[in-house]
Amino acid sequence: MRDDDELPGLAGLSAALRSGAWVPTEVEAVLGAEWLALDPPVRPEPPRQAYGPRLLQHLVAVAGAGAATERLLATATAPADAPMVRLLTAWAAAVRPLAPTAERAVTKWEAGPVDWPNQNDPAVLALGGQEAQRRVWEERIEEWEAVNLPDGGERLDSALAPVRWVPDVVSAAVTGGLS
Repeated sequence: MRDDDELPGLAGLSAALRSGAWVPTEVEAVLGAEWLALDPPVRPEPPRQAYGPRLLQHLVAVAGAGAATERLLATATAPADAPMVRLLTAWAAAVRPLAPTAERAVTKWEAGPVDWPNQNDPAVLALGGQEAQRRVWEERIEEWEAVNLPDGGERLDSALAPVRWVPDVVSAAVTGGLS
């Protein structure tokens, strides 16, 4: 676990946790546990035959988790300057810019989703084999994402880069599992 100097005022929190300079209060531990338990729904739901969520679902999930974090913080009883609150506030602020992109993408998807191809689809017939439908769907999803989310992966990566370490620190603060 490490923290990043890109978040002013938060550098050193994992070290403070390891050294005992920061001992999370019960309120902070509860807040951290609630944050770790957030489980935003996967939207739009991928076909049941698909192997896991795609970039679209990851983008929407992170944006949804950011909004859920802000709602959680709005009801938090921990002081605003508590390290846990500062961590979660920084994480939510970092992913907030993804929300408009995620909403636009969902709207585009709902207007024209990529349906699961049937067995008689010419592309499926051309490939043949048991995995043909999944492969055709994956190719079509990649094409849809390239058109509708041309820089979605970069946006997601750049939003998460400065706060990628936050879940590890929150988890360690909640569980006492320091490394």
